[in-house]
Amino acid sequence: MQEELSQIWESISRIRELIKKLKKYRSNNHYKQKYDAEILILNRNFKFFKSKLNPKKPELAKKLGHLYSSIEIILSEKEYKTKLDTINELERFWPDLEVELVSIKSKETDFKIPKEIPMNEQRLDLEEAIRDYNEKCYLSSLVLCRRSYEGALAQAYKSKTKTDPIQDVLCPKCGKKINSQYLGITKLHKWAIENKIISEKLKSVGFLTADLGAGGAHPPLYEFPRDPDIAKLGIQATITLLKQIYSNSK
Repeated sequence: MQEELSQIWESISRIRELIKKLKKYRSNNHYKQKYDAEILILNRNFKFFKSKLNPKKPELAKKLGHLYSSIEIILSEKEYKTKLDTINELERFWPDLEVELVSIKSKETDFKIPKEIPMNEQRLDLEEAIRDYNEKCYLSSLVLCRRSYEGALAQAYKSKTKTDPIQDVLCPKCGKKINSQYLGITKLHKWAIENKIISEKLKSVGFLTADLGAGGAHPPLYEFPRDPDIAKLGIQATITLLKQIYSNSK
């Protein structure tokens, strides 16, 4: 938690310096581009930070509320002076927030997310899957694992092909296009194997993740177990797949 908080402050500090430069050199596109990029970084880190917190202590909740409202101002379209005033006030308040967060101990978990998996939407899905597992919500955990892996596959497809993961459906008689359809997790998984983004040895692991997620999401023809071991297997499989997909997509 301390690491995430430090990343947020580092981003805010860079934004403050860029705002000062933009106030002085308003027509400088170089500073404007760096500022826009830094705003995106702060937004991503802030979203990730919020997803991991569920404060029980009223005092901490109050301090986090102050932090959240301040960052919303920094991310907004408000004038530079308002943002600078907000950052300067936040700097004075920051040590109190750090002291409060030191008291938070991360809940022990069976899972460790490797550094290869970036802080993005798919990581947030994976984090949520782990939280659901810890709260004994095993079916929703499996659904989020599938969502996480499918999102990573779609992201890799877009990055490699420069197109959305959609294919044309052709008439079997005349060969003309009937419509377009989303590839889906199974076809995306096969595509990832063919393009060596996912190794052949993990072929069955990807299909397992898709099947377990479907079993958790849809009313089955047979009883699908709310089983911690199955949910644990789903999370471990997803971590392995995501680690490989992001390592091979660079």
